[in-house]
Amino acid sequence: MHSPESYTDLLRTLSSYRLLADDRREALLAAIAEVIAAYGGEFELRYETHLYMAKRLREK
Repeated sequence: MHSPESYTDLLRTLSSYRLLADDRREALLAAIAEVIAAYGGEFELRYETHLYMAKRLREK
């Protein structure tokens, strides 16, 4: 489960958010936190992970 703080902390690690100017990023994250708080204060974020493997061919 994510709280407003834990989710905005997570978003701060993503490059799409890190590329924003500091003031715009913080304003956006504050708005996101406000919406989460207004709708119950926490939510579940489901993750799906994929692992792809390939076998390297030997050079002849």
